[in-house]
Amino acid sequence: MENNLLFNIIQQGFRTAIGATAEIIETIQDNNKRNQVLSELTAEWQEKTKIWSEKGTITEQEAKKIIEQFFQGY
Repeated sequence: MENNLLFNIIQQGFRTAIGATAEIIETIQDNNKRNQVLSELTAEWQEKTKIWSEKGTITEQEAKKIIEQFFQGY
């Protein structure tokens, strides 16, 4: 059973790699699709950057509070 499971995992990974490669080639060859993908990636990157920046601000504020509390104890 484990050999069959391992084979299925490897086979799925192989098929995923082939599918991803085919998608990349199709995207490179089609100007409209390429522009759409780049636009989506840019929008996603901007959204992630905003989320990470907000999280960084919160983390910075929390760290500052912890340090201030630490030094108030002394």
